[in-house]
Amino acid sequence: MTDLARPGSMAAAAPAATPRTPAGAPPARPDADVATAFEAAFLTEMLKQSGLTRSLGALAGNGGESGFSDLLTREIAADIARSRPLGIGAILMRKLAGEG
Repeated sequence: MTDLARPGSMAAAAPAATPRTPAGAPPARPDADVATAFEAAFLTEMLKQSGLTRSLGALAGNGGESGFSDLLTREIAADIARSRPLGIGAILMRKLAGEG
């Protein structure tokens, strides 16, 4: 058993790390992160069905691009959800908060 796993060791007594925010910035909202992740998942499925990202994966041309096409689709969807959200996450947050 290592010192890290032993009860009473320094590692076990150390508090969990908390995310730091810049001075004056509002604290991070985990529900907003979850809403953005939900919107990214929705967009991933929409992009898969549209076939738009399939042609981007073919640009690699080495035959192994099919293994990475899902990864590319997820990253494109996550980028859209962060930079140009559709509003699905905001609607989800309002509903969960009981505001409509």
